[in-house]
Amino acid sequence: MRLRDLTNRSWGVSMQFRIYKLNQFTQGWMAVFRNRRHQPVFSDLDEWLRRRIRQVFWKQWRLPRTKRRMLESLGIPKQKAYEWSYTSKAYWRIATSPVLKRALPNDYLHNNLGLVGLHQSCHDYEQLDEPPDAGPHVRWCGGGSGD
Repeated sequence: MRLRDLTNRSWGVSMQFRIYKLNQFTQGWMAVFRNRRHQPVFSDLDEWLRRRIRQVFWKQWRLPRTKRRMLESLGIPKQKAYEWSYTSKAYWRIATSPVLKRALPNDYLHNNLGLVGLHQSCHDYEQLDEPPDAGPHVRWCGGGSGD
């Protein structure tokens, strides 16, 4: 499977299973490509992945009243939740809206849902493979100097 398949809006699985499969995929992918210097690419892919997750949430909420209720439960004021729940904008555009980014911030996706992105996986592998006495210049993903 690819990231696009795992984040497909039409894939009818629970968000927990989707996140589990995404984490498996990203960690496996990182195990293969961990020794390459692609930190900016990892950050861009993580940003894209979070946007896709937000898009899936918006699609799952489906009805305007459900969208409003969910936005309110995630801390969005009632008036803003009402306005955004009845918007006619497309899913992909809504995924970058300030209201959805505020309702589903990166910390929420990471801490509450357990989403581990490529950048985090790179950091985890960096910790595993770094010799105990190595300085910051040895790191793969930190953009260290001296290499």
